[in-house]
Amino acid sequence: MVYISNEKINEVISKASIVDIISSYLHLIKKGRNYLAVCPFHNDSNPSLTVSPEKKIYTCFSCKASGNVINFVKEYEHVDFLTALKTVCEKSNIDLEELKDFSHPIKDKESEMIFELNSQANDIFKTTLFSNLGQEALKYLKSRNIDIEEIKKFEIGFASDKTNLVQKLLDKSYSSLDIEKANLGIITDTYTKDYFSNRIIFPIKDENNRVIGFSGRSFTKDNDPKYLNTKENKVFKKSHLAYNISSALKISRTLKKIIVLEGFMDVISLSRIDINNTIALMGTSLSNYHINLFKKNNLDVLLFLDGDDPGIQANIKIAHQLLKEKINVLVIDNQTKYDPDELVNNQPEYLKQIIDKPIHPINYLIEKLWNKVDANDPNQIEHFIKKVLNFIVDLNNDILIENTINKLTSLTNISEQTIKNNLIELKKQLRINNSNNNQTVKVFKTTNQNNQINQNNKQTNIKKSTDFIKKEYINAEQRIFVSLLISDQFIDKIQANVEKMIHADIKHATINLINLYKKKIYQGNDINKAFDLLKEYNLTGFNEKQEQIINNSLMTKIKIRESEIDDAFNKLDLYHKNAEILNLKKMLVESKNKTERVQIWNGIDTLKNKKKKR
Repeated sequence: MVYISNEKINEVISKASIVDIISSYLHLIKKGRNYLAVCPFHNDSNPSLTVSPEKKIYTCFSCKASGNVINFVKEYEHVDFLTALKTVCEKSNIDLEELKDFSHPIKDKESEMIFELNSQANDIFKTTLFSNLGQEALKYLKSRNIDIEEIKKFEIGFASDKTNLVQKLLDKSYSSLDIEKANLGIITDTYTKDYFSNRIIFPIKDENNRVIGFSGRSFTKDNDPKYLNTKENKVFKKSHLAYNISSALKISRTLKKIIVLEGFMDVISLSRIDINNTIALMGTSLSNYHINLFKKNNLDVLLFLDGDDPGIQANIKIAHQLLKEKINVLVIDNQTKYDPDELVNNQPEYLKQIIDKPIHPINYLIEKLWNKVDANDPNQIEHFIKKVLNFIVDLNNDILIENTINKLTSLTNISEQTIKNNLIELKKQLRINNSNNNQTVKVFKTTNQNNQINQNNKQTNIKKSTDFIKKEYINAEQRIFVSLLISDQFIDKIQANVEKMIHADIKHATINLINLYKKKIYQGNDINKAFDLLKEYNLTGFNEKQEQIINNSLMTKIKIRESEIDDAFNKLDLYHKNAEILNLKKMLVESKNKTERVQIWNGIDTLKNKKKKR
């Protein structure tokens, strides 16, 4: 047994640079004396993890994760303490005699068991596809021009409703607890149920070519949702998905660039024409994981998403994220309504042409927006200019900004100075938004004569702000509820965050709808049935909102992405913080006690810092 004294451990913690080591895993942003990062230990979208080089600790103010550099490596890599200690020593070039002969499995036992079960499941799925049970699935793949060679290359499999994966794993002496932790099925005293049934299976791997989970695609009309992914567990994180990453990295490192696609069919189709440096986001948002992946491998990024409006918007959003991180990015301008998979089959020459001539995101943005502008309408021109300026306002790139202003001047015949003035105003507004989130109520020292007037104005502004916020977030709640009406695809995420919903009527309706799914009473995609079932719960105020929800434009959008659910809950989370701030500001207006006012201001500052770290 290896024994290392506390004195030696503290020496390693003291010598190791916590900033250097954490930055090898996460992208750090310097903020004063400390550094900020998106927290990897919970579903974080904005930097909430603080790293202090002076105190040599990290702290997340959202999920409360904290510790020293060894704790970080231990939690991030899911390893034991000694393995984490050895990793820190190796990364910091610290010789520790006690560890010279020490070796240990890289991952913890639970993670290793999930990898092992996934590997076994992958083999069973592949075998099932080429059995009698997989004949219809093979016909479907053939109809999508996927041949046997491609099936084997991408290890595509099939989960029949008669595969009995769970039972086969039990027969191999795997425990029911481990099988459930891997989210491969459900096991009770009376029955077993496979998680994937009657679906074509695509294994999803990590950078080290290990299967972290699966995506099952339905190929029959009565098997919703279209795609079903493994539920999150210790190795399968939805923010870490990059289909084909292990294969793509080898080629991308040589070519110094990687192509980002939407779905795995796109990846498979492009490989057919010898384009193999591709990954697919699979409908998830670009995350800190992807950004760090591109940075640490020194890769330029080519965005190649669908040519429809959602694809265009996604290209623009992701390009902006990458430019902010100073990653070179170009867009493959797909001017058709086809996705890359369809282009391979229908317009291969056009496909090669656009791949060979990618364009800069700012040119892409300007072209897409200007095509919809009436050049004779000053209001449309003004709106167009503001949209383009909003794209560059937070980019620290003087050359890009100047080049964009020149393009706008040439295109619109608006003077360069006018456009610059607009940009200056947007920068001012951005600074205000970042510091106060558009809810600033300044408290000035005033004479007794002006005190009452100022207090009345401030109370009026607070009420208007509160009303605006409530109105804005109704759509976020309805988006969440509508996604649940359509299917249970995001039920776990919704159940975990349902308490963030603001209005009691729609919150209780959501909770009851979750219960109806769990009891197998409601199966999804039957809005009238859902509302009839919910009537039995006598939800005060909800029945009156049914017509509004049905008529909501969200109902026409059959496919709601996971990123939209994340955005909706982020909005609701922000609402609660804004509401707390506004309440404190109301107290500040009414308070005349100097000590109390200082305490209230401290409370406001604390809440604002939490918002910034999201």
